[in-house]
Amino acid sequence: MTVSTESVRVDNRKVIEKVACRVYNSANQENLTDATWNKLSLNTRSYDLGGNWDTTNFKFTAPVTGLYKISGQCTFVDNSVITASKYALRILKNGATESVIAFVHSSNVHELSIPINDELFLNEGDYIEFYVNLSVGANTVDVLAGTNVTYFLMRLINKEGVRQVV
Repeated sequence: MTVSTESVRVDNRKVIEKVACRVYNSANQENLTDATWNKLSLNTRSYDLGGNWDTTNFKFTAPVTGLYKISGQCTFVDNSVITASKYALRILKNGATESVIAFVHSSNVHELSIPINDELFLNEGDYIEFYVNLSVGANTVDVLAGTNVTYFLMRLINKEGVRQVV
């Protein structure tokens, strides 16, 4: 007997997981609030095997327990970037920070991209979100839209993954 869905195929011999998505914002996210963590509005899917990305609440929910590769970048619009300022990007798991990367942009007003990569153990039902923070002294910085500039991808790399040591 075979039961299948988009993300999980089960037959009498083995379970094959197909969990992966890539998302981006379809329009610039404008006038980010200074000195506050702003959730990225990633409302468009390049692909979503299993339908695990929520385009309304902008979060990924793990359908199975395992080790996930999470990567992407956030790019700020060139004419909104303020020099001598701090820009940060973070990955949240269930509302708590898992990874943060920050840059101090010291000169030249050009597009600024912040990449981030991590591997996280997720239990079924855990969720992932992406936030940016700026310390620029104004609410005028914008996130650039587009599949090749501000995007994130999540992929199951090992079902059950590695056990966390507490």
